[in-house]
Amino acid sequence: MKKIIYLFVLAIGFTSCSVESIDSGENLETADASAKLNATYTSSMTFLEEVCAGEETEITVDFEQRTNPQGKNLSTNIKVDLYIDGEWVEIYQENLNNVTTTSFNYTFEEATDYSLRYSAENGPWNDPQILTVKDCCTESFTYVANADGTYTFTYTAGEDMVNAELVFTFAQASYISGLGDDFSQNGEGQTYKAVMDLEKCEVLEYIVELDPKCSGNSETSNVWTDFTVNKISQKADEEDKFTVSCS
Repeated sequence: MKKIIYLFVLAIGFTSCSVESIDSGENLETADASAKLNATYTSSMTFLEEVCAGEETEITVDFEQRTNPQGKNLSTNIKVDLYIDGEWVEIYQENLNNVTTTSFNYTFEEATDYSLRYSAENGPWNDPQILTVKDCCTESFTYVANADGTYTFTYTAGEDMVNAELVFTFAQASYISGLGDDFSQNGEGQTYKAVMDLEKCEVLEYIVELDPKCSGNSETSNVWTDFTVNKISQKADEEDKFTVSCS
């Protein structure tokens, strides 16, 4: 009787092992299919290195085509979030198929550092990226003496201005052309003035022709000595000027 009971117990043990082995195989097959479906695909988010406040910025997300275990293409859910006032705010979302890149434009109004994150699948968010926005419209003034004897003056407004007063001083020169109708002779003719409204980032460029006034024993003529906006000189150095030979 004891031998029969012992053999019966062994039979139950073998049967139990056999069933467990089959279940394990099914679980592995299911897990493998799930892994292929939800695998993390290579992706990236890119944007220009220099981004200007108030201008449209292109943001691009590149990603791989997702497929199921049978090789059929799956759509990819692209999301981009911007961190604003302590929370993530969605600024782009698109379900895409049969493409591996997408771009959109966004305007950052203020000059500061922004945090953006993106997801290129139904899985976790990628690590946040920092986008630095600069104020590209700072006031500037450049002046170049050209090879043909003319002079190029370029002024960029750093802010909105109403009735701004712009004045060129041609100390020892007669103005010939280049300022257009905005400027008129002021005083004894050494200065030319214009009053106009300016918008931030507005660029004014003038290619001016001047005739030097050579008189007396002077060997040179200071044809241009200053440019002011609302009585503030825009020269990089107060000693800067354009001088031509009178010989």
